[in-house]
Amino acid sequence: MRRSVLYNAVPRIALLLVLILIIVQHHFPTRATGLRVKIATDTCGCDERLYRTILLHMFPSGEWLINSEPVKLNELATKCSAIYSTRNERVLYLSGDENVPFQRIVEAIDIVQQSKFPALHIPVAEPPELRGGKRDNLDIEIRLITPGAISTPCRDDCYNWGKQGLLQFP
Repeated sequence: MRRSVLYNAVPRIALLLVLILIIVQHHFPTRATGLRVKIATDTCGCDERLYRTILLHMFPSGEWLINSEPVKLNELATKCSAIYSTRNERVLYLSGDENVPFQRIVEAIDIVQQSKFPALHIPVAEPPELRGGKRDNLDIEIRLITPGAISTPCRDDCYNWGKQGLLQFP
C-alpha cells in the first residue's frame, strides 16, 4: 500500500515544482547578458552598399585591419565611432584567421559593442527628455564571418568579397 501512495504523490510533487518554477521565473526575469553577434549568411555584395561594407579582420600576429587599414585594439572604439556615427546602417563584419585565439575576437566584439557617438564640443541645449538617456551607444551589429558564409555561392550579378577581397572606394 505504501507504493501506491508514493506513486500518487509523484505527479502532485512534479506539478508543485513546475508551479514554483513558473512563479520564480515570473518574479525574477533574467536579463540577456553576453555578446550580441549574428552569423553572416554570405559575403555577397550585390549593390552600391558593397562600397560601404566594413570588415574587421584579425591575424595570428595580433594585427587588426579595418578593410585594408591597420588599427590597434586600443584605437578600435575611436575608429568605429568615426566610421559609424554618420551611418544609418551600422553593420560590422568580423573575421579572424584560423590560429587567432577566440579571446582576442571576444575582446574586439566587446569594444565594438561599447562604441559610442563622438562627444560634441559645441554647447547644445538638450531637451530634458533626452538627458540621461543611453542614446550615446552606436548599437553596431556584428556579423561573424564563417567559412560557410564565404563559400556560399553568390548570384551572377553579385561580387563575393569574402573570396575576392573588398572593393576599394573609387
